[in-house]
Amino acid sequence: MLRIIIGNAFFGLLDLSVGGFIAYIAGITTGVTFNTFQYIAGSFLASSPDIDVAYMYLRKGRVYTNHHEFVTHRPIIGIPICFLVCWAIGGTTWGIIGGICVLWHYLHDTKDLFGGGIALFWPFSRNYHSILHKTVTPEESAMNTEHNATLDTIILRPGKKVVVETTASTIMLATVVGNTTNFAAAVAIAGFVWLNLICVWIIFKKRNELDNIP
Repeated sequence: MLRIIIGNAFFGLLDLSVGGFIAYIAGITTGVTFNTFQYIAGSFLASSPDIDVAYMYLRKGRVYTNHHEFVTHRPIIGIPICFLVCWAIGGTTWGIIGGICVLWHYLHDTKDLFGGGIALFWPFSRNYHSILHKTVTPEESAMNTEHNATLDTIILRPGKKVVVETTASTIMLATVVGNTTNFAAAVAIAGFVWLNLICVWIIFKKRNELDNIP
């Protein structure tokens, strides 16, 4: 269970960081000073399509199917709904923030941004389109890999995806924290994330080595 919690936390770190950063940029653009709760709201919005993952864990204790085939991962539905809900609660600015946050999440789910693929043009096409990679069907996509195995392969050991995404995440987190508090706090949050990730890599490497001992 600890492996699943830690793996999913780092798996979703970039979306959380981008959401808070989008709120931060919106505050600068509109000249409004946002509070901590509003940054957290941005983080939640950017991660909200993955509520389907939480649903599956609560229902069966695992991700048992391709969650990018759920309605929560249909951009033509998710973006307008998020915009309207955020607009109704927080006005135009938050409607735009919500729409951009969810749009980011869907783009991050494409193969071009280390995702497993998503049907961006559903219902007109169920295929997972990409600029840098070939178009595939949902059945051909990486989303059919068992989720926990994916965590083991690309999050709980050093690799391109986790290094690039953690670097981008810490830069955005440090920017927001540094500009809303102080430089020391920015350095601390970046160091805290990386220290924890490196410790995770070491611990799970040792654990795998022990599991492989005859």
